[in-house]
Amino acid sequence: MDCVHRMELERTPQYPRPKFRDDRIFLQEATLHELFAQDFGVVQLLPPGARTIKIMGLPRGNPDLVCMRAQGRFDDPTAVLFPIEIKRPIRLRSDNLVEDYTRQWQSGGEQGPVGPVRQIFGYMRLNGFRYGVLTTYEEIWFIKRTMQHTNDLVVSPTISSSGTGPTLLQCYLWFIRQAHDDEWMLDTSDVAQNRAIPYEGLSQSFRLASLASDIATSKPAWLSYMLHIGGLTFCGDSKKLQIPNLVAAERFGNATLDRLKLRLEDVHLAFQNIVSSGSVRQALALYKRTMEIRDVGDSDFKKTEENHRDSFHYALLGNSHPALRKIGLETHITKVT
Repeated sequence: MDCVHRMELERTPQYPRPKFRDDRIFLQEATLHELFAQDFGVVQLLPPGARTIKIMGLPRGNPDLVCMRAQGRFDDPTAVLFPIEIKRPIRLRSDNLVEDYTRQWQSGGEQGPVGPVRQIFGYMRLNGFRYGVLTTYEEIWFIKRTMQHTNDLVVSPTISSSGTGPTLLQCYLWFIRQAHDDEWMLDTSDVAQNRAIPYEGLSQSFRLASLASDIATSKPAWLSYMLHIGGLTFCGDSKKLQIPNLVAAERFGNATLDRLKLRLEDVHLAFQNIVSSGSVRQALALYKRTMEIRDVGDSDFKKTEENHRDSFHYALLGNSHPALRKIGLETHITKVT
């Protein structure tokens, strides 16, 4: 955060110093949303005049708040500078978010920053944004994606609301200016292509009464039910479905692992072997186990080599469990011809 210290400030204040009241009590997270929008929204008075507000939702997901360009329209995704996810202090507290994230991910613990980080990253990645903010109001973390079409992140140190070198509002204004001046292009096209599920034609064959008996065997019934409960959502204006965020993706991943009787540790080890030595032996063994449970119908015996090649890619490589998506685990694989 060295750049924050170098932000040029006038010696003579043009505006009164903002004051945070310390006598407010909140019981619900929604109250924190209002406090953050009110107290941090004062930077709207300074260039570039960005607004910190609540909107109805992004094309993919519904963050707590967003930071928008001064004259941006609510229905224009390019007007949003970054999403903001707010958690209660009792749920998230960290002196070093990266170390705590890694520690929780390795131990498999339930309490910690893994869930919140994945949530804000989901809003950023699925909507094509480069910047994002995770905060408890008392602490804040500024998050930035390093390159387009990738999942790599850089995270700022923990900035406290009581800090003075720099202050939290200085950091927030600097982050707004970084996002405002960045020429980053929204990179949502690859997400939509990789995660979209054809839905056109299925809706005509589905009836609400089918849920009583066909949800376990009927693909149209199951997809329509998942759409109804929010497990899937429409991909823009197209007749395709997609997983809305990383929280839903993790639930699908856990359900798939349970259905195929696979352990996340085994999948993790298989990925590590691919990255470290290029060996796909363990990954192929996992796919073999998948075939034994999944491919039990007559049509499954007619699958071609290309079918299994694509299935191996999308089941294990292209759509890995969200818990396995971290720096150093993903790698490019060149097809041997």
